[in-house]
Order: sequence, then C-alpha cells, then structure tokens
Amino acid sequence: MDDYVIITLNCKASEALDMWSSIAPIAREIGVKLFVMWTGSCDMPPEEIGSRIGNILAKMDVTEIICRR
Repeated sequence: MDDYVIITLNCKASEALDMWSSIAPIAREIGVKLFVMWTGSCDMPPEEIGSRIGNILAKMDVTEIICRR
C-alpha cells in the first residue's frame, strides 16, 4: 500500500487546485500520494474541477490506484 496524505485547505476550489498542482510533482518525487480538500466555495464549473483533478492525479502517477481491480 502506498503512503498518502490528505490535507484540508481553508480556501476556494481554484486556489486549492492551484496549490495542489504546484506541490503534486514534489509529492511524487518523495513517493507520497497527496490529496486535497477545501473548505471554501466551488468557484469553477464541475467539468473544470474534474479535469484539473485528473491532471493533478496524473502528475502523481496514481493510475495504479484508479485502474486497480
């Protein structure tokens, strides 16, 4: 099982996704899966949030979790 960290950020969705995207490559380098939640508003359309989360997960190479059966 992989190590992972879940953090909750006190900000809106766009800010949380910006922060997550910037640190995702570092998390990958050290072998930790990083997941983010936020307490503020969802200030982006759902499609954009989903797309950005998908890109961030790809940066961390989480395909083995998603594709595991």
